[in-house]
Amino acid sequence: MNKIQTLFVSLFLGLIFVSCNKDDDMPIYDPQSHYEQEAPIIASYVQDSLDAVNMTYDANTGIWYSVDSVAGGDYSYEQWPDITVKFKGKLLDGTVFDGTDNLTNYPDSVLTVNLSNLIDAWKLVFIPKEVNGTVVGGLTVNGLQKGAKVKFVTPSPLAYQDVNNGMIPANSPLYFEIEVLDIKAPSTI
Repeated sequence: MNKIQTLFVSLFLGLIFVSCNKDDDMPIYDPQSHYEQEAPIIASYVQDSLDAVNMTYDANTGIWYSVDSVAGGDYSYEQWPDITVKFKGKLLDGTVFDGTDNLTNYPDSVLTVNLSNLIDAWKLVFIPKEVNGTVVGGLTVNGLQKGAKVKFVTPSPLAYQDVNNGMIPANSPLYFEIEVLDIKAPSTI
């Protein structure tokens, strides 16, 4: 190899090395620091915009929630259920980013989906604290059942974390209102 070829190969390898090391300089996503940063923002939102007296704070998850209607039902949560809901999702500044009132996204004015396909906050709000004596970490004793209505505010680590998602900026705590129209065992289709 002549000197010019050696120089180009050295420069090329150097650029590859530098570009690979740039990833090492990227900050690592730290959910705990986001919980800590967002906790006072979420608490202020709950105090100023919601009926804080009726809201419950779950220190394990950072979720504030209110089950406005418990309703009946007997879904056992031994599998992730298919749920049919009406819902609205908002940023804490009041911007509605999604909901079943949007006829373009939800022509039937409902969302039917398997719970396993949703953000962690929805899973925690739906599932019970225990299933058959095993702690699964939900917020309510029996989990949400058909007819339940719930409002909750979640920190970003249980939503979309540090990723932009449509109208939702990265690191955004979110507010949801959900009415459970149906909950059943997953379809086999």
